[in-house]
Amino acid sequence: MKPFLDLDSDARRILDAFPSMVFLVDEEFKIRHANRAAREILEDQERSILCKLCGNVIGCINSEASPGGCGTAEQCRDCVMRQSVAMALQGRESLRRYAPFRLVSGDTVDDAHFRH
Repeated sequence: MKPFLDLDSDARRILDAFPSMVFLVDEEFKIRHANRAAREILEDQERSILCKLCGNVIGCINSEASPGGCGTAEQCRDCVMRQSVAMALQGRESLRRYAPFRLVSGDTVDDAHFRH
């Protein structure tokens, strides 16, 4: 498996222009590309988050609930982000949804909301 997507320069510039975090993930929910905003918000270089599970990278509280990380906790089967990715990879239109998440950073737990 290649660690990153081979995006052409136009696609990369377009994704990097978004002010919000954008991840392109594979069927296993591993990050294959992160736009500039994601890299800046996470204070990380793109290469260090590539091929890592999305929930582990963003600090989803459910990824902390199971030793296997993102995708292995009971709550993960209802994850709106995972469901949206699965629908997109099947060629189905993903419904626009607003989903609350709890994110962990060190000892801090914050509520966040994602639209996808």
